[in-house]
Amino acid sequence: MTALYFGALPSVMSDAFPVEARATGLSFSYNATVSVFGGFTPTIATALVTLTGSDIAPAYYLLVLSLISICALLAGFRLRGIR
Repeated sequence: MTALYFGALPSVMSDAFPVEARATGLSFSYNATVSVFGGFTPTIATALVTLTGSDIAPAYYLLVLSLISICALLAGFRLRGIR
């Protein structure tokens, strides 16, 4: 699954930005989201388990982020013409 995602990522990301701002847009958007979601995910997962008492609570967090990601991709396809 990771190979499918990372195989298509450069193509989709480069299609999302105009040529003049492609390097800045790619580097900023990718690194900002990786640092925010990658950095805070362990803390959020621990908080969810502590608050709910359920060991599967982080799965709901992953589900919500996946749905947001799918909606963003669909919006990109529709509004920006990303292929």
